[in-house]
Amino acid sequence: MKKKRLYIIICIMLIFIFILSFSSAVFELKTVVVHFYSLENEEINITNNSVFNTDESVKNIISSGGFEYGKLMFLQQKDKYIINLERNNPYLETLDLEAVFPDTFVINARERVAVYYIIYEEKTFLLDKDYKILEIANNLSVSDLIPITFEENGSEKTFFSFFSLSPLAFSQCQFLSENNLVFSSLNLWQFLNEFNLNSEVTKICVNKENGTVFLEVSTKSSSYGVKLVVENVLNDFEKKINKLLNAFLTLVEFERIKTTYGELLIDDFCNCFWNNL
Repeated sequence: MKKKRLYIIICIMLIFIFILSFSSAVFELKTVVVHFYSLENEEINITNNSVFNTDESVKNIISSGGFEYGKLMFLQQKDKYIINLERNNPYLETLDLEAVFPDTFVINARERVAVYYIIYEEKTFLLDKDYKILEIANNLSVSDLIPITFEENGSEKTFFSFFSLSPLAFSQCQFLSENNLVFSSLNLWQFLNEFNLNSEVTKICVNKENGTVFLEVSTKSSSYGVKLVVENVLNDFEKKINKLLNAFLTLVEFERIKTTYGELLIDDFCNCFWNNL
């Protein structure tokens, strides 16, 4: 009986010590730092960035997170801070927010790079691989970037008329995928990167024919020159693009002439066809 009572007392004391420790100022947030990484996930010095390359820019990143200093680490809402960081820094990709006990958050981040562009009424929208809007301005440089165009039943349309959205619906730091189903289904950059085709793409066209949305990816005529087409991108896009790109690699290996012109299409039933256009 005495042993049982002693056991209970020890447990209560341990719980008390545990609670006391976790409510101690030792575990209050005191420091936030930023670590930058390259596209190859190697940690780099801030001077290697083109946008965030000064101590002042790092301070601005940290201040934009809205961190609650003095609050216990265990009660912090990391998701809220990540949203703040992404919303206030167009060129920042927050990889994760790491808690380093007892009192530090580490923002592991990467500089976003413009990949695509859309032009609307002389304004240029610069987008990264995740379709995040990095800049909206007149006369932005788009050299080496991939244009995204829109067509409906053979007629070229602007992005906003294609999706029946107001230009005011979009602002810097927003993701295009937040406002339409097409872009939310296209993690295209990832697939093209896996198949080493990113540098070969010259144009992306979203085409709507009789209610079906097609994705058309044009490749460089100097190396390939074939157009890759996915029918109904809103249905099983990942399965279709994987099969299409594997079919493309098969043509590269066995019938390379068919990758220099024409169209390689995958239909809504995942059947691949090469058309001599």
